[in-house]
Amino acid sequence: MKQKMKQKMKHKKKEELDGKWKKVATQAVTQDDFKWKLKENPIEELKKFDLHVPEGVEVKIGTGGIFTLVPPPDVSDEITDEIQWWRWRLDMIAEFGRAEKEAGVNLTAPESEEGV
Repeated sequence: MKQKMKQKMKHKKKEELDGKWKKVATQAVTQDDFKWKLKENPIEELKKFDLHVPEGVEVKIGTGGIFTLVPPPDVSDEITDEIQWWRWRLDMIAEFGRAEKEAGVNLTAPESEEGV
């Protein structure tokens, strides 16, 4: 009996996505304004880097701005892997700024130098 081989996301596709993501991550780390835009509307901001959710995948925004990706019925293993890639990146974006907020870091400049 022949076993059906699972088809994973193609290596070339993953490299392409990772290369585009690297540009996004670099900009998010170096430009706070971009980081906050990305956090507020990740799907739209990622489109600007030619990163698009796979065709047929529904994007839902839940409580607290959590994104859920809903695959179409009978989705291929390759698309399932790509959806996982997206979930991981969206989770990373959701974490942007959380550490600063939890630590109580003030990201705005002080109005005066008194008390410094």
